[in-house]
Amino acid sequence: MDTPPTVSVIIPVFNAERWIAQTLDSVLAQTYQDFEIIAVDDGSTDSSAAAILQRYPMVKYVRQNNAGQAAAFNTGLAAARGEFIAFLDSDDLWAPTKLQASVKALRDYPEAVLCYTNGEAIGEDGQTLWRLLPDDHEPPKPADMLLDCVICCPAQVVVRAKAIEPFTVGLQSNDHDQWVRMCEKGPFIYIASPLTQYRRRDGQMSLNRRQWEDGWKILRTARKRYPYPLMTVIKRAAVIHYRLGQYDLTHGAVARGLLHLAQAGLLDLPRALKQLLLSS
Repeated sequence: MDTPPTVSVIIPVFNAERWIAQTLDSVLAQTYQDFEIIAVDDGSTDSSAAAILQRYPMVKYVRQNNAGQAAAFNTGLAAARGEFIAFLDSDDLWAPTKLQASVKALRDYPEAVLCYTNGEAIGEDGQTLWRLLPDDHEPPKPADMLLDCVICCPAQVVVRAKAIEPFTVGLQSNDHDQWVRMCEKGPFIYIASPLTQYRRRDGQMSLNRRQWEDGWKILRTARKRYPYPLMTVIKRAAVIHYRLGQYDLTHGAVARGLLHLAQAGLLDLPRALKQLLLSS
């Protein structure tokens, strides 16, 4: 039997014919080459699998019926053999030193369960939009991660395989849920270099209301697992109400939106006032 690779790269693929070749090429261009690529085709109906993925014989191709991102990640985890697991959405990109830097950081800091890098948001045509994390960013503690998902996309992340659990199927915010659980287990390492490109597109899951509805489920289960301070729980509830209110106001549900904003203000008035000032 061949020696397992150090890194397993898991790429969920759904109707990604426009982007998947660029994504795979960014993996193959890595300066660190001890990896396997597991592409999980989540029931694509375009040419992602048939015409493009099969042009990459080094890619382990797994097909499943359409079940969503979390299920695709779990299928990839079940097939992974690496000591470390890297995640990459089918339209995101890595800089050539992404894996090298991440593996070195995890080797140098054996207590850490997860490493993530800074990066840039890019548009559909590849133009840079903004930096994902500010210059003064520091790795989160568990309460910080519950309060605010500082990891913008799975492509930033490399984890220890022994520390990760299956993703929660049915949660649109399944990545936030996973990072919260991992942060409860051990420290994160942050690499400030922008080694990830996160593609922003119209209609992405992160733009939907359900992301914030799922926040309630994540908060409830987190409280059962870990002794979060009450003030953190209250502030997280305020964030969820604020984001739901924001979404509702911009999508015509004015009364519901105002109610959510009022609840956010009652729970965390300083933050609510700050958000109002920033948006004015």
